[in-house]
Amino acid sequence: MVTPKKAVRSAKLTAGDLTNENGSVLSKEDIDVYYQYYLYVENKTKAQNNFNYPAAWTPDMILPMDICIANGENKIAAGKNQGFTVEFTTTSDTDPGTYTGNFSLSIDGEVTTIPVTVEVMGVDITKSHGKSMIMTGSTAGRMNGEYNTTTYYKNYYETSLYEYDFCCDYVPGSTDPVVMPQSVLHYWDHPNFTSYCIPTSTYTGSSAANHIKKGELFEYIYQLAIASTPERLLLDKAYLFTPVDEPEPSEYDECLAAVQAVYEVEEQVVEYLEKEGFYEKAGYDAEYRAILEDSILTLPIVQTSTYTQALELGSDINTHCSHLHAYGSSAARETYYSVREGSAQRGGEAWYYTCMYPIYPHPTDHLDDYLIGGRIMRWMQKDYDLDGYLHWAFFRYYVRNGSTNTDPYSNAERFPGTMGDGFKTYPGYKYGLDTYIPSIRLAAFRDGQEDYDLLCKLDEIIAENEAYYGVTQGTVDARMFIADIYEKMYTGTVYNQNDAEFYQLRDELFDVVKLFGSESKFLVTKEESATEIKSNIYLANGYTVNVNGTPLTPSGSAGAGNKYEITQSRDNEIALDIQIIKDGVVVDTLYLFLSGATHTVDLSATTVFTTSENGSVTYADGVLTATLKSKDISDDIIAALTYVPYLRISSVGVSLTEVNSLSITLTNKGTQDVTLKTRFKSGAYTYDLQQYKIAAGETRTIVIEGVYAYETLFGVLSSAAFELYTDNTSADGSLLPDSILAISEIAYDIKRGNV
Repeated sequence: MVTPKKAVRSAKLTAGDLTNENGSVLSKEDIDVYYQYYLYVENKTKAQNNFNYPAAWTPDMILPMDICIANGENKIAAGKNQGFTVEFTTTSDTDPGTYTGNFSLSIDGEVTTIPVTVEVMGVDITKSHGKSMIMTGSTAGRMNGEYNTTTYYKNYYETSLYEYDFCCDYVPGSTDPVVMPQSVLHYWDHPNFTSYCIPTSTYTGSSAANHIKKGELFEYIYQLAIASTPERLLLDKAYLFTPVDEPEPSEYDECLAAVQAVYEVEEQVVEYLEKEGFYEKAGYDAEYRAILEDSILTLPIVQTSTYTQALELGSDINTHCSHLHAYGSSAARETYYSVREGSAQRGGEAWYYTCMYPIYPHPTDHLDDYLIGGRIMRWMQKDYDLDGYLHWAFFRYYVRNGSTNTDPYSNAERFPGTMGDGFKTYPGYKYGLDTYIPSIRLAAFRDGQEDYDLLCKLDEIIAENEAYYGVTQGTVDARMFIADIYEKMYTGTVYNQNDAEFYQLRDELFDVVKLFGSESKFLVTKEESATEIKSNIYLANGYTVNVNGTPLTPSGSAGAGNKYEITQSRDNEIALDIQIIKDGVVVDTLYLFLSGATHTVDLSATTVFTTSENGSVTYADGVLTATLKSKDISDDIIAALTYVPYLRISSVGVSLTEVNSLSITLTNKGTQDVTLKTRFKSGAYTYDLQQYKIAAGETRTIVIEGVYAYETLFGVLSSAAFELYTDNTSADGSLLPDSILAISEIAYDIKRGNV
């Protein structure tokens, strides 16, 4: 950042070679210097209250230094800031280590030496993970700032894929179902090619946008299927986007019909391949036939929706895609997971998207917000197990709801009321480029993708170590080792805006990745019961371990290494302070928090439990039985609909702000299925959590994770009670039967660091 006292006619930052301790060189040819271009943000984003980013001049476009100089734009006004962005490119072959050297900054010919230090971590994240749908739609509508969209789309697509690690929705050539498979094959082996969209309707005219064109869709799926091979199942990376975007309740039937239409076409393709004898003609066996048919029948069908719509439409919608902040509570995430599970056999997934919503303090990519939020949202994506990310546009060069081009270098408002939404790029045509010019926000988006890939790399290394010791694949959840990193970085979907702490936490993630990838082949599994946690530590031959200051003796061999065991009571906080030792020297350490102290609620203390009107609570033989009475208010429809039969747990023994997870084991003793809902209640305030459909006679343990974190969403959590409740009437207004719940256990563990 340069702030000159007097006007500058020519500013230039020049990169130089960097060298590490081994003498390896990070060449200046692999270093890109950009000149930050400032955009005037005239108004704040609607309802956005991050006033650390006021309406003002804001850096966004980053113009390559040489192009900036060639166009005479490398001037700086007196007293004004001018930022430079520097990017370093490494490959899997780059030698790890700390590289140092010098750059030179020339201000009107006066040269200043700038010392530079870059650390290359030695962790290979050259493969992208997760799906992305950066929508282009009608290229003429999105990219008309380039004048010739036919020529430029391919360049846009490949710049995005090769340099910024994301996939636009449509591969080049997607307007032709015969050409499209060849395009997919062209990009298939690139490590950043994770996903692409199959068109479901025509590209031109909005009048046809709400109708699945079955004949065209059949042809697309069919052509992709016959172009597939056992090594390249083209449909494995494919998805569809339903034509009804952000539906209103009046459009629900159309959404459901669209899903069924796709299912129908998928099944027709499967039948047609069999009928025409495709497998016999191509020489494919029954095993490949089953795999190909499965890929045809399991295409994710992405539908933008709200949390309420996910509840109402459920698994009848194949893949719900909600605004990121809809995943802000564990209860909401459980709903999405349940819906995804219900549609999994037809390829159902859980996606998220950002656009004008959410807004700060949730992550955004808006101009008047912290860059770090848009990066942290990718950590949330991994932590919350979301399959894909959608954004409606990165390339829009005109204002939404208008057809007239705007000046894309000066207009920050492409979507009314939202600064920076709809674009993260700038047209290159003006500067003689055949692709777009990136922004700081696009660079941050790519860095977020690389963080996501780093988290996935940890999964891959853990899977390798599982195989090394003969541990069942998927036994170990990486979150056990980095939960504290996630929890310091955000709560729900409210992010920690301290970027210095972010980089410290990212370094901690690198430490964990390096530990698992070391020669010790470190691995930990845990086996939990109501009273204790048994941890199994695995190490390669030649390594030993101390835990909580005590040397452990191997309990036996495991695969190509040894297994160590330690069992700890849940009466206290459970943690493992691990030292890995080789030849008497500590080579690695890890502090691993497993659980807070676990307690159970005394069910015999019936005064803790109260019910709604005419309900009852009894205790016998270790079981609490609660009867939730429905109330006949036939003379007052509003009262009947709003009345809530409930069981209230006024206290679990500590404030809910101290509770990590709360679990309740209960049995539906009624003769009919019951939809049981959960919420926090404090006075007149309530916060709804999850709902569960429990069959008559069914026993279920319901778990509310991260209870303490709800304080950011429900400010009166410290004084709140926990309620189980049901509806009083059904959808048609008829009175529902009473609910009888037998509760055998209520348990909770204390959040980390609390007694």
